[in-house]
Amino acid sequence: MGSRYSGVGFGTALFTFITAVSFAQAGFSSSLSLFSDALKAVMWAPLAWHEQTPTGAIMNRLSKDIDTLDSALPQAWFQLLNNAATIVGTVGLVFYAYAWLGIAFPPLILLYSIFLS
Repeated sequence: MGSRYSGVGFGTALFTFITAVSFAQAGFSSSLSLFSDALKAVMWAPLAWHEQTPTGAIMNRLSKDIDTLDSALPQAWFQLLNNAATIVGTVGLVFYAYAWLGIAFPPLILLYSIFLS
């Protein structure tokens, strides 16, 4: 029995690691794409725009904002999908363990949506 639990724990750790690496890679790829587009737009901007815009503002947009996207965006998506999977898993477990309790979910969802809006 103990080997099953260790297998589940190992599988959970492995899939969590793979998911985190995947989200980090996707975030890096999207951030690189956004940075390339922003740099291309700055380089192809008219000379009058470069004369009016301070260099510090350009550097801030190309460094600080992209850094924020690098760190915050993948983490936010990972947390969102992790929470959604937890909710779906919990509801599925409730239906599996005690199917009659599933009757309470539609009215609760309706009440929640009424009070939320």
